Amino acid sequence: MPVRYALEAVLLIVCTAAVSAADQAAVTGSAVRVPVVAHLDVSVEDQAGQPITDLAVSDFEVMSDAGVLPIEGVTVVHQPAPVPVVRGRVAPADVPHDVVRNDDVAARTVVLVLDDVTMADAAGAAWMDTDGLPLARAFVERLGADDRGAVFFTYMGRQQGLTPERDRLRAAIDGFSRHAVGPGDCGAGAGDAREACLIDTLQRAADALPVADSRRKAIVVISARAGLPGAGGPDDPVRRRLVETLHAAHAVVYAIGPDGAAQQAGVATVPTIGDVTGGRILDRTTAAPADLVWRDVENYYLVALRSPGQAGDYQRVRVRVARPGSEVRVRDGYVAGGGGVTAASSDTAAAPTPIEAAIAAPHPATALPLGATAAVFAVPGRAEAVVSIAAAVTGAAEPGAEAWQADVATAAFDTRWRPRASHRQTIEVTAPAGSGVRTVDALSAIELPPGRYEIRVGVERGGRAGSVFLDVDVPEFQLAALSGSGVVVTTRPEPYVASPLLAQVLSVTPTTRRLFARGEPAEVLVRFYQGGRRAVRGLPVSLRIADASGEGVIQGDEVIPPGQFDAARSTEWRFALPLDRLAAGDYLLTVEAVLDDRTVTRHVRFAVMQ
Repeated sequence: MPVRYALEAVLLIVCTAAVSAADQAAVTGSAVRVPVVAHLDVSVEDQAGQPITDLAVSDFEVMSDAGVLPIEGVTVVHQPAPVPVVRGRVAPADVPHDVVRNDDVAARTVVLVLDDVTMADAAGAAWMDTDGLPLARAFVERLGADDRGAVFFTYMGRQQGLTPERDRLRAAIDGFSRHAVGPGDCGAGAGDAREACLIDTLQRAADALPVADSRRKAIVVISARAGLPGAGGPDDPVRRRLVETLHAAHAVVYAIGPDGAAQQAGVATVPTIGDVTGGRILDRTTAAPADLVWRDVENYYLVALRSPGQAGDYQRVRVRVARPGSEVRVRDGYVAGGGGVTAASSDTAAAPTPIEAAIAAPHPATALPLGATAAVFAVPGRAEAVVSIAAAVTGAAEPGAEAWQADVATAAFDTRWRPRASHRQTIEVTAPAGSGVRTVDALSAIELPPGRYEIRVGVERGGRAGSVFLDVDVPEFQLAALSGSGVVVTTRPEPYVASPLLAQVLSVTPTTRRLFARGEPAEVLVRFYQGGRRAVRGLPVSLRIADASGEGVIQGDEVIPPGQFDAARSTEWRFALPLDRLAAGDYLLTVEAVLDDRTVTRHVRFAVMQ
């Protein structure tokens, strides 16, 4: 059974207050004590371009300006591609968890950078339509539920941060359009505006990658133009910061285009961003370029080094292996200590609190474990919706104490990164003697108008903080012929009266729990809406519970009659999980409602204890 499942306890909320200053927060670094161990991800291929996977520690030699570096160990990393989903047999492992956790590690991570800057060359522009965008979609289709993908644009587009949800990645790609850039755009000054935009985008993509995870991550630039920007030197702080951030995140940069290699001729002596990260420039002469990227992500060595420098120092390295005829690809350096590249603030008075920094950080903070899930509900007669947020907060009381506290904050940002709503509360959890570590649900609600949002949830205890980021879409419930709320799991079938906002739209108390004992009472809830002016009709709803193999163990269909919809044209659908009939293991519950050409599908992964 996955380790992410955990039993939670009861929480007592003692104080609530609105307002969060997270949108004004900055990020600061922290020191790491020596001795420092660094990790290099190294690709080694034979003359046929196939990965070599049988090398030992003694086969590697790593050199820096200080000489040969001692190797602490070598690990062969193989991340196999997920097994394709068989139609009609969707299993739990094929669907992401609805509770997002900051301690989950992605199996494979691929970030797509789509070049949306207008080209004068019509043939080049056409390549993005005929080859580039289909290639981007193919990358997305190869992601599994335990993988993460993201989509960035060179200049302006529907950016999508790291997510396991392929529908969100597809929507971002489908929104591709071209934009003209001029002098001064992206801070180019008199330089190449498109290249300045690409460097800026690569920096944002690198910042979004977690540095605590030493697994390799791929950033793939898909562009009708050739090549990648140069890596710069010590006198180019913008490019050097980019390189160091990429190294800290274990990111390898690739470029795929129609004429990448050809146009790199003549500037081979100038290392590109791809060269210094161990990436490649691939073009129409490369057979199956996406396969090469995936092979690099799935097969490499992780070499642990004892660094000669202090934490935060940048060390240049070269790697050789004792295998004649082999090709080694590795980044040209690393940041000692594995930390990110951050700029310290000179204004100590403006220093953010740990929870503010965790919410404002480019990637989720992990100093405290945290999970969260969100569900959107319509408010009768209003365009704004209520978003229910349940956070799984873990803590323990100090010796001799009978309770522990935590601060929990939520902030919602729109697609232009403007703060749109926030909530902050302090929870106090009673802790009987010997109770140890406990996980509790901290519940909150915010109001948002229709649109796309990133909701960030942070928790702070004892000066340490953690955060998670949730993608949330608020539909136009009043206009859509059929729409649905998010799915809610509950073990308490009564409203959460501590939040009047939540109690007005939800008849149960949400929980983040997804692990249950056999026979335990637990329910799932979805609210369906029929908007518009057409008469409310009967709504067909189907349910399926599949086991770990994808086999349907419980299935059923019903039609919700029109009379069950209220005056606001909505109805609540609830289902008691048959935990007494399910063997121990992992399960996927799928609820689907269909009305004409509209379908609403909701998934929940859960598990039954031994």
